Amino acid sequence: MMRNQADFVENKGQWNHHAKFLSRASGLNLWVTGSGMVLDYYAHFGEAVSGNAIAMDFVGANPHPAVKGNNKTNFLSQYVRPKQPIHLAHSFKDVTISKLYPGVDLHLYKFSNQPRYDLIIAPGANANAIRMKLDGVKTAKVDGHGNLVMKTSIGDLTEQGLYAYQTINGKKQQVPARFKVGSRNVV
Repeated sequence: MMRNQADFVENKGQWNHHAKFLSRASGLNLWVTGSGMVLDYYAHFGEAVSGNAIAMDFVGANPHPAVKGNNKTNFLSQYVRPKQPIHLAHSFKDVTISKLYPGVDLHLYKFSNQPRYDLIIAPGANANAIRMKLDGVKTAKVDGHGNLVMKTSIGDLTEQGLYAYQTINGKKQQVPARFKVGSRNVV
């Protein structure tokens, strides 16, 4: 059975200690860190590979949030290092960074085999406190459709416009939300 490459594999010492989980998808490695995520985009051009990593760090967030894998799968990855025991790393369907800001959690998951994320904002929490610093982009802007367009060394990368809702009487009701780009690529 093949492992679904969009699952989130925990870091058991096989990668840099800043990485907590890794999710792979076509053209993308998504590294979950304690302060946000790193989107490592790449493309093959014949035998050459070109890429661009974008660090999305949450500005002013909790410096030590809880990062937890949820919905453990049956897949295990083995990592072998010289003169060390074999490391077994579990895979999870999704990951939560809890208490990123007061009353705000970050939920990472897969949709159509592509990693996605939601910010879960509790009633009374300050959504205006959420700010992401984009490192690894030349410029960032919001297009006419509300999408976040990031100019990178491998071309423009686009994040679809925000979809925000609140649940009232068990039903999702959309609420207005939009990207806003400030100075130094802070969104």
